[in-house]
Amino acid sequence: PAVKIRITDQEITAPSRFADFNKNQEHFISLSVLPLEDYISIQWFLDGYQSTAFKLPISTLANRGITGEGETIIGGTELFSGVITELGIYFQDRQKRAAINPDIYRQAMQKKHRHNLIYAQGFDGTFLSEELSSQGDIKTAGGFLVLSGAASLQLPPLAMEERGLYIELVFEPALTPESRIALRWEKSDDPFITIAGNGLISLPNVPNVPEEMLSTLKTERSLTISLSPQEEETIKVVITAGAQSRELILPSAGVAADLKLKLACLATADKSLLIDRITVLHNN
Repeated sequence: PAVKIRITDQEITAPSRFADFNKNQEHFISLSVLPLEDYISIQWFLDGYQSTAFKLPISTLANRGITGEGETIIGGTELFSGVITELGIYFQDRQKRAAINPDIYRQAMQKKHRHNLIYAQGFDGTFLSEELSSQGDIKTAGGFLVLSGAASLQLPPLAMEERGLYIELVFEPALTPESRIALRWEKSDDPFITIAGNGLISLPNVPNVPEEMLSTLKTERSLTISLSPQEEETIKVVITAGAQSRELILPSAGVAADLKLKLACLATADKSLLIDRITVLHNN
């Protein structure tokens, strides 16, 4: 697929360059075209994942008429044939601001996981989602959430239930040494697990337990945390990064408890933490 943008007598083409596109299967394709002050931002998404991004200087096209009415044509050349099952247009957020649809990743994950999906955030929107609690220097940029300095982000409460939770965090390129991930129960002020960017796993509420080390956290983009309720008011926590994992059995607050996850950077951080996406599922 490709998009052509024509203003007056000038035209540009932005190809999607999808690497995993299969013409024989259904795909969820999204295209964002956002005119900004100095350039036009064009982004292609395949099944919720951003694949291509372009920044076209305004001077590339005639500036006149860029905010006027236009038309959209879906079609192709060379005996193009295709089936469209859904079509939607997003152009403003709740504050009536021109913005990229912030729910592209969530919508794709909803199609993929259906009732198993609890939460999904791809940070593709122009502005930070209102459902996230944040402090410090934090912003969205190029499909990432960027935390700088002493910044922090907290997800909405996650219901544990009997099936437990499966959390996937994807970074770019990996956790920074000065970053921290903390898990706590909603009714507690103190975390029961903290994970440092250098791979150190601490259990603040369990005395006389040595700290665990997960060295692959320094280089792996993806970190998963599986939480499964066990008998006798305990919970099994499995933390995995690449080929390494650590399994812990910890006291539980019960299946009715809500979990809170917080990501933070220390004030001494000299590198920003880039979060690509966060997905939370029921633990099958």
